[in-house]
Amino acid sequence: MNPSKLASLVLFLAAFVINLATSHAQSPVGVATQFTHSANDDAFPSPDGKQIVYDSMVEGKSQIFIMMTDGTGQRQITHDPSNHESPAWSPDDAKIAYVSDRNGHSVIYIMNADGSGDERLTSENGESIHPNWAIDGKKVIFCSDDDLGGRRGLLTENASPSHPIAFQITEST
Repeated sequence: MNPSKLASLVLFLAAFVINLATSHAQSPVGVATQFTHSANDDAFPSPDGKQIVYDSMVEGKSQIFIMMTDGTGQRQITHDPSNHESPAWSPDDAKIAYVSDRNGHSVIYIMNADGSGDERLTSENGESIHPNWAIDGKKVIFCSDDDLGGRRGLLTENASPSHPIAFQITEST
């Protein structure tokens, strides 16, 4: 190989290695980066991978927040004195299902991803927890003791609060 081409290749590779080393020096693999400074639970990435929804304590109550996956753009999307927990993205990134105790029971609500359009999905007769979306986005799957005689079961409900139809999938005692 021509000495000048070899020198150019060596310089190119050295620059590449230095760039690679400095880009990973700020956030090495396996080292966690802290984005929030409060007690947090239930953090989930959006289906498109661009955002994270999570709940965090605000004045002793759990509220729901969204931020970009790099930790920027943190914004609170629930703003009342109740606890709001267990947020779950819809497959199209447009909605978030979550649990709220605003009426004294754990009830599942659905809101738009910006926090608007909040609607109750499940009844207030029991405790409904752990919402998650079916892959097609048409149903929300959750655990509940509503109408099960105090026993918990895994249920699903249409994701439209105006047309809820719940049915039991499994039951445990």
